[in-house]
Amino acid sequence: MRKILISIALLLAFAFAVNAQAPITFKRTYGHGSGYNEGHSVVQLPDSGYIMAGSCSGLGAGASDIMLIRTDKNGIQQWLKPIGGLNVDVARSIKPTADGNYIVCGYTNSSGNGGYDVYVVKINSDGDTLFTKTYGGADWDFGYSIEPTTDGGYIIAGETYSYGNGYNDFYALKIDATGNQQWQKTFGTDTTDIAYQAIETYNGNFLIVGYSAGYSANNLNDVVVVRLAANGDSLRSVKLATTDDETAYSIAEAKPDSGYFVSGTSRPANSSVNNFMHFKVNKGDTITNVYIINNGFSTTLRSIIALNATDVVVAGYSHPPGDNNNFGLAQEFFLGDWYQWGVDINLQNKEEDFMQIIPTLDGGFCAVGTVKEVSPGLNSATLVKMGPTGQQASGVLLPIITIADNEFKFYPNPTTGLLNLQFKKTVKQLALTIYNALGQQVFAKNYTNTSTLQEDISAFDNGLYLIQIITDGSVGSQRLVVAK
Repeated sequence: MRKILISIALLLAFAFAVNAQAPITFKRTYGHGSGYNEGHSVVQLPDSGYIMAGSCSGLGAGASDIMLIRTDKNGIQQWLKPIGGLNVDVARSIKPTADGNYIVCGYTNSSGNGGYDVYVVKINSDGDTLFTKTYGGADWDFGYSIEPTTDGGYIIAGETYSYGNGYNDFYALKIDATGNQQWQKTFGTDTTDIAYQAIETYNGNFLIVGYSAGYSANNLNDVVVVRLAANGDSLRSVKLATTDDETAYSIAEAKPDSGYFVSGTSRPANSSVNNFMHFKVNKGDTITNVYIINNGFSTTLRSIIALNATDVVVAGYSHPPGDNNNFGLAQEFFLGDWYQWGVDINLQNKEEDFMQIIPTLDGGFCAVGTVKEVSPGLNSATLVKMGPTGQQASGVLLPIITIADNEFKFYPNPTTGLLNLQFKKTVKQLALTIYNALGQQVFAKNYTNTSTLQEDISAFDNGLYLIQIITDGSVGSQRLVVAK
């Protein structure tokens, strides 16, 4: 297992070298004008608008209600609807369903069997309720994520005090398309165990991620990922057990290699500063790379999405030393530690925290969260839309791309071993350099007076490479995938 601790100087060196900043399309706040409003999850609609799910106080019937907000593609609010009973109702996750509607998951103590229960609401695109369900026992039970499954149902992750081995345990629920419970499973020790997200994998298994305090000799948290079969039977588990205190909040499958990425935070023992943490696990459930980044702030990652087998986008917050305000962040990394672009969002210099980031239809990203002391309300849900970056995807420090795409052709990509370059006109001087995924130079050659070339790179291992082209003073770069 490879473990990397990166300093703030190195991280900033990458940031300034690639000069990458995702352009912000819009940044807006939402909620009820007199209460507390939180944004937890968001989906994009077919018309490029959004539905955001969270919670609000002072608007509906209870102490807090599920808050649903629909916006247009520019983030302009179209409607806001509360859902809930007389007590506490909170939404933590929203996802699209196979029939064109949306499923919301959270928790409630307005109805159900116990103090709190997992709460699931299905809605249409107008926010109208199609069904509501609760799940749980006589004690407290919370739902934190819901994901559609290939059989038309859903997998839910959370925590339970009603069942299991100890104080609280991982809680996994499988329900069908109409909300009927098919099975429930618990996993844990005799102390704290909390699951934050569940996903279905390409082969029909489920992965449940969270943390446990029951495995560490010094009572610190360890990241735990549990793999379940389709029927809920436990297959195996993965633990990131270090001498630090680690928590994981999000998991994403890495296609096409079908490993997965996990994100969260790592805090050294006897420290109050959280380090930015994420790691990759292969499809055999062996941890391959761990990235713990000290960016000089106290940083927590709430959400991760895998763009492919090597690139991830993360979101969460950082807390600067000596500053009382968190600022929201969204960043892309290549192979874990090579910074691609980043957005630090400190709305009106108020405390901000992003809970989820999703890809958008235009190739950009959208992050949802909460900002304190910004209207409407005492705090507000916030939505930030970021455009595509258009930057090179490597930590290799390259000049800005200046070769137009129509000036040369680059094929095939992916390749099984041959690399072809064809230029629109003859170039007098050409330098071709290839870097592997670790940033190491693996090929370099100079050419003169050429318009076409072919190189045999069949000796390269399968994986992602970066090609640098310098021709007559212009510089360009391209990704290359070798897949034999």
